[in-house]
Amino acid sequence: MARVARKTGLELGLHIAGLAWTHPTTARLRGGVIAASGAAFAVALATYNAADPSLNAASPFAAANALGGPGATAADIGIQSLGLAAGVAALLMVLFGLYRAVSARPDETRGQVRLRAAIGTLGLLAL
Repeated sequence: MARVARKTGLELGLHIAGLAWTHPTTARLRGGVIAASGAAFAVALATYNAADPSLNAASPFAAANALGGPGATAADIGIQSLGLAAGVAALLMVLFGLYRAVSARPDETRGQVRLRAAIGTLGLLAL
């Protein structure tokens, strides 16, 4: 009878990481992280101030954004690249993240959610 080669430490670690990544609880956690990121981006956009220091603007004052300097930078990038559609992007992040977090079987709906997110992104870019 043939013997199977043992996995090396790296192969075993990658196998365990793959199992953890595909676990339904981890999928829900990732959905929650996406939803929280979308909510934080929405807060950053809501408190956007053009006078805040960012990548292309210097100011002697501290950022007035609710999330501080990183929030001011994220809001500036969102507003300058997408305009008012950045708010729609934040809403899409929250919606798709919550859908993933509350899904009964996140593994079975993964393809549908990704397709809807891709279509939403295309619609967002069309705005």
